Amino acid sequence: MVGFILFLSPTVYGKTHDKKLADETLMFILPGTVLADLGFIGYKPPFATIILPHKKPRKKELTDVQKDENTAFSRRRVRIENCIGITKIMRCVKDKNRNRKFGYRDQIIVTAVSLHNMKLTNKIERYLIMILLHNL
Repeated sequence: MVGFILFLSPTVYGKTHDKKLADETLMFILPGTVLADLGFIGYKPPFATIILPHKKPRKKELTDVQKDENTAFSRRRVRIENCIGITKIMRCVKDKNRNRKFGYRDQIIVTAVSLHNMKLTNKIERYLIMILLHNL
């Protein structure tokens, strides 16, 4: 399920730290792995493994092995960031919204994510049809 967005937290107003929001909203029922950024240091949910990049120690440098691991991590994580960026094609997702209607901001992001997932589903279906036609 590469590229599909599977979870959305409720939108929050103001400045809220990633870890605090994850503690309040994320619940893992099945075992899984999460690629996270350094905003999730200290986050340890049950049933999930959190993979974080190596943080540079104070007044020291990362070892070559750690740098290589961070590079590999970044190559995997960039797909996630690209998915987030693709949902922001809808300007109403990234622009300031002054509508005060309850749940309106949540509806906007759900719509953008649904369109993104639908686009991926259509690509997969077209690819599968092409393979089926090719094998006939």
